[in-house]
Amino acid sequence: MSELCKEKTSLLLEYTDLTKVYSELVNELHFKHATMSVTDHHRLLEVAEEARLSSEKARVALELHIRDHRC
Repeated sequence: MSELCKEKTSLLLEYTDLTKVYSELVNELHFKHATMSVTDHHRLLEVAEEARLSSEKARVALELHIRDHRC
C-alpha cells in the first residue's frame, strides 16, 4: 500500500473540511428554514452556495493532483 503524498493529504483535508462546512450549512437551512426571516434565509442560501463552490473547487484540485501526480 502506498503512502499519501503531503500535497494529496493537504488537498484531501481541505476538501473534507470544506465539505463539512457545506453540509452543516445545508442542515441549518433544512432545520431552521421555518423560523428564519426571508432575508436571513437568502443570506444563508448565498453562504451555502459559496461553501458548495469552494468544496467543488477543492474536489477538482484533489482529482487533478491525483491524475497528474498519480498518487
